[in-house]
Amino acid sequence: MSYHYKLDGKSLKTGKATIYIVYRSNGTEVAKSMGVTVNPKHFNSTTGRVSSKDAQFIEKNERIQQRTDEFQAAIRDVEMFGQPVTKATIDAIIQSDNDWKQQRESELVGVHAKGWQEVSENEARLAELREEMKQTRWLVWRDKYILEEALPREERYQRMIHDLQQQLAALDAEAAEIRDQITHIQEEAGFVSSALFVDKLNEYCKIKLLNMSMQKQTVSNYKLIATAVNKFNPRLQLKDMDLQFFQDFQAHLVDRGVTNNSIRGMMTRIKGIYLYFADDLNLPTGFFSKFEQVKARKDENILFLTPEELAELESLPLKPRVHQEVRQQFLFAVETGLRRSDYNITAANIKGREIVVTTQKTGKTVSIPATDKALQLFNEAGQNFRLIPESQFNQTLRLICQKMKTMQSESLKTLQVGSKVTTKSFKKWQRMTSHVARKTFVENAVAKGIELIAIAEWLGHSDTTMLTKHYANTKMIAKREAHKLFE
Repeated sequence: MSYHYKLDGKSLKTGKATIYIVYRSNGTEVAKSMGVTVNPKHFNSTTGRVSSKDAQFIEKNERIQQRTDEFQAAIRDVEMFGQPVTKATIDAIIQSDNDWKQQRESELVGVHAKGWQEVSENEARLAELREEMKQTRWLVWRDKYILEEALPREERYQRMIHDLQQQLAALDAEAAEIRDQITHIQEEAGFVSSALFVDKLNEYCKIKLLNMSMQKQTVSNYKLIATAVNKFNPRLQLKDMDLQFFQDFQAHLVDRGVTNNSIRGMMTRIKGIYLYFADDLNLPTGFFSKFEQVKARKDENILFLTPEELAELESLPLKPRVHQEVRQQFLFAVETGLRRSDYNITAANIKGREIVVTTQKTGKTVSIPATDKALQLFNEAGQNFRLIPESQFNQTLRLICQKMKTMQSESLKTLQVGSKVTTKSFKKWQRMTSHVARKTFVENAVAKGIELIAIAEWLGHSDTTMLTKHYANTKMIAKREAHKLFE
């Protein structure tokens, strides 16, 4: 029994062929289309992978992997039931699996809706119970004080205190029962599996995505945290996370060589997850006031492109379509300061001489001046920029910049791990990402004397703190302003 890939049905018009996976056993051969067409030069039939020379290689490889898994699982099911392996039996099994998945998703929608309704009702009841307990505790302490002041009435007040304490215990028991019920509902809905930290992390991400308070691209940052925590303690539970854990885990990250800025981001997210569940699980939170994070370090070598570098980038001859698109979008961001996630604007975003965008990251609506260059690039793209995955965008950008003479210069990057500060040297093209365009926008605006508060507003920031910390090149600003001392 074996599997292999092949190409068939080559189009005379486009030159592309369809990818098939072929199953062969005892003279029987069944082929299944992957639903993907590709230039034969860009496909490895041995590994079943599309090379990065194809502009959509990431999406195509994901589809091939999905179809391959479905095909292989269907064959195993057919053989297990003793049926002949034919295209018809394979297709029937795959269709049956897809129907079951759709039905299960439909059922889960109903379970989630019912579950959230019950959670909402029980949470409201919990709030009432907390208020009743607060009042009951006050009565207990008040009567205890009266008892101490009026000993002759000791028996009477002891009876009153006993009754109130029983009422308080009953309220505590009901609150605990409701908390258990909420956890049970969440388990049925697939949100909770245990109190392991990594499970709670996944639960946290699912809830935040469901509430639309977290972007899908942010989940990858939390997956990195889960990996780091698993390496430190794979059995870590929320109840085990105290001041000692936070101190030890931070020291562990320093020992691994993780930079302080990355550590601070990770520790802040971990603290956020802990605090999210702390109330439901009766976890202590006071120790956070004693936890000291590693010091943040600003990179003093802010990366941006000079006018000469921009001119060379714009005039560089490029053949692949994806290279042209990446350059076009990068130059558009230099003119507007937009994040890569906000490139997918349309003509509806153009309001006269302004580009009005609601940012994906913060949800803030910003109005950015539409320069002639920005409008020219937008129109050349057909008033529509294709959104390219970030990893592919940055990889392609570096391939482009590697061809530039002006990008061969040395570029320094300041790093701090714990108390140790180091400076590493790179070729400038090696540090290129989509965010460099945003920093170049800031540098150009500052050089033109534009107020920082206006630049911060265009970037979608609430004030100039982030601007001066992560974008503005203070060394360059200091040099430009030095002449004012001699006037």
